[in-house]
Amino acid sequence: MNSMKTMKYLVPALMLFAGVACTKEIAAPEQDNVQEEATEQLELSASLSDVRTSLSGVKTLWSPGDEIAVRKIWNDGSTSRWYKFTAVGLTEASASAAFAGIIATRDEDVYTLEAVYPYESALASEAGAINLIIPSEQKAKAGSFGEKAAVAVGECLEVNGKALTFSNVGSAMKFKLVHDASSVVITSTSDGAPVAGKFSYSGGKLTKLSDPVSSVTVSGEMKAGETYYAIVAPGTYKISAAISGVEVKKSSAEPGIEFEANVINNLGIIADVNQIPNCYIVKPGESVDIPVYKAFAMWEESAWSDYKPSEKKPEATVVQVLWEDEQGLLTNINNNEQLPLTDESKLQEKWFTVTAAERKSGNAAVSIRFGGEHRWIVHIWVTDYDGSSYKASNGLEFMDRNLGATSTDIKNPGSYGVYYQGVRYNPFPGPGADGAMKSLSVKGSAKNISYTECWGAPQEGMCRWISKNPTVFVKAKYDKEIPGYVEPYSWLTLNEKDSDYVADFWPSKTNRKKTAYDPCPAGWMLPVYDESGNSPYSFWNSAPVEVLKENYPAAGRLKYDFTYFEVGSAAVLWCGDPTGLKTCSAFINFNNEGSYIGHNASYNHSRANALPVRCVKIK
Repeated sequence: MNSMKTMKYLVPALMLFAGVACTKEIAAPEQDNVQEEATEQLELSASLSDVRTSLSGVKTLWSPGDEIAVRKIWNDGSTSRWYKFTAVGLTEASASAAFAGIIATRDEDVYTLEAVYPYESALASEAGAINLIIPSEQKAKAGSFGEKAAVAVGECLEVNGKALTFSNVGSAMKFKLVHDASSVVITSTSDGAPVAGKFSYSGGKLTKLSDPVSSVTVSGEMKAGETYYAIVAPGTYKISAAISGVEVKKSSAEPGIEFEANVINNLGIIADVNQIPNCYIVKPGESVDIPVYKAFAMWEESAWSDYKPSEKKPEATVVQVLWEDEQGLLTNINNNEQLPLTDESKLQEKWFTVTAAERKSGNAAVSIRFGGEHRWIVHIWVTDYDGSSYKASNGLEFMDRNLGATSTDIKNPGSYGVYYQGVRYNPFPGPGADGAMKSLSVKGSAKNISYTECWGAPQEGMCRWISKNPTVFVKAKYDKEIPGYVEPYSWLTLNEKDSDYVADFWPSKTNRKKTAYDPCPAGWMLPVYDESGNSPYSFWNSAPVEVLKENYPAAGRLKYDFTYFEVGSAAVLWCGDPTGLKTCSAFINFNNEGSYIGHNASYNHSRANALPVRCVKIK
């Protein structure tokens, strides 16, 4: 099976237009269609129907420095060329503005006015029509559009009037991100339905001209949790989207989605689920908002899923805290052990808030539930960790501690962090000072991690089962009658000849990108072998013994039989690479006195074991 590399979707819905702007610098208007004209100074007023560069509620506003193209249409139907008018006396965004410039004049100067925003978008035009450019490259602006993206046409039909009223000629697509991105590309997949390029505007409608463009790119430093907009040509067409180069599922509406001028189509959340983390860092005393989007995306798109659309009920979706390894770690849990959900219009756009206690650190597991069952787990790591890292000689930048650690003192069990059964994304707590699993609770009530010896047949069924039972460790069977059989192969299969369905859930040497199952926080991922086949821990081979002894706690492993093993005598860490029915790891061996014995930078462990993780920074 392929791990979820392209699981994303669009949620179309309509709402009123609310924003404006663009990016791409376009050549100034062609001006060779008229003779040289006498000019005069003129000051105009301009107002917006619903649209423009800065947002204020559902209105859009003029900004200081805005420029528009203005021309006269005389009684005989002839037109002047386009003239540049600039906003004057404007110090902040406003729904109305004064514009000043020079414009053509005649002895018998009886005219009406038409105008275009932005100035650069107006091209050589025949009388009675306006030619425009809807830019295919638009700058990202949180909560709005980049400057000059939303092309607007203004007119004053009053004879010799000087008050222009503008409205957008393009439609808008609103979308929300739940992870950082550098670009979003919206593409029309319908024949003959361009979304950008050159258009003729007449009678309130756009007609495509030469060089139609099928996609619009919104680019920039786009942040998780923010809303962005793309301006496109009106029309009815199917669309697809890509986020930072990763394709998003195409819209399925037949014959397509209708995009109207001056109206926003709300696409909802679009996301690459591989980039939505399963672990969120929360500093003590602070709060973090987390989307529920991924839980639904994984169940709707995963090959192992038994998801039913009828399960998608906002009123039946809850966020439940399963366990905390420090009592009172999260402070906003209600009496039903739930966290509050936002009241958004769409289920996929709901968010929940996690608030951490002051002067505490630790780990918690939070479940997103729908259809009456646990569906996805979010790991909350409450820590004052500031992103400190070290750069190894092989160029990888590692966290300076294990994932989930509450201490950097390797003699303190808090340095062990949390443990992950191979390729599962949900954490299991580490041992306390007594060598037993840390005491777990929620609001003072004890919570336990249990185990099962259940095996999935078929394997898809086991994947469903562990997703619905996140606090259950799969205790692997051990059959000593199998010759040469040292450990179970995986929590998923007992047969070494089976293909392990979950092998590529984590990153690998053939897919060096973060996956949907990767346990690391945003900006971090599991380390993998390089192109030459070198282990990510190969730098250990030339590292001084002191470095190994001082930086890696002897956390051992949570063994396949649900017992902690080698705690105090071995440092064991997962890599991301599957090697048959095992996954690569790194291993340092110490004696009972803590003295270094040796190490193996490319060891392999059965996926039935749970090991700590040391994340690397995503390049």
